[in-house]
Amino acid sequence: MSKTSRIRSFILNTGAFLLLLTGLTIFVTPVLPLAWQSILFPLGYTGIFVLSALHLQDHRRLHVTMAILLTVVLHLALLAGLEWLSIGSRMFQFLYFLWVVVSLVKQIASSREVNRQVIVSSVTAYFLLGLAMSIMVALLALLVPGSYNFEPLTEHDPNRYRLWQQSTYYTFVTYTTTGYGDLLPTHPLSQSLAIAISGAGQLYIAIIIAMLVGKYTATNS
Repeated sequence: MSKTSRIRSFILNTGAFLLLLTGLTIFVTPVLPLAWQSILFPLGYTGIFVLSALHLQDHRRLHVTMAILLTVVLHLALLAGLEWLSIGSRMFQFLYFLWVVVSLVKQIASSREVNRQVIVSSVTAYFLLGLAMSIMVALLALLVPGSYNFEPLTEHDPNRYRLWQQSTYYTFVTYTTTGYGDLLPTHPLSQSLAIAISGAGQLYIAIIIAMLVGKYTATNS
């Protein structure tokens, strides 16, 4: 196997693991007991940081450096229990996820054909964009009390994992424009963010689908 084939296989494998881990973090971890979430959420985010850095082809060294820095800040915030450090860490995560999504979309756009790697990257970027938006929802709920009708935090939830659970659920329901109405934005800021989340979800699907269909048609032509 040539060096190019090995690199391509490595990128494809990391993309598959990244998609799997992202799906587990979004869909499985929130339904587990809070004691498990306090362990699995940090591990899940750490894995996403590292795998996304390894999966991206351009500026890989910079992505790896950022992933290591994010991991250190995340676990330092958990160990120190500092609210301001935790908020700063989440803002940093939001910006990093946006950067990864943009990089994945550029990677998809530069591909010559629609293959398994492109499909995996497309789905992964969709989930990561939703995860980034859920971070913004949780931060707004923390910084502006009463922004959402979320279940109040209790003394038995010192790490606020119940908040991340609710924000993830609310975000993806809004992101997909499902809108059950059980969790609602109750502040002008959160309502504006809801518009941004639903718009981002629809725009992403429209752009990526158009891009994939165009590439598939051109390849078959």
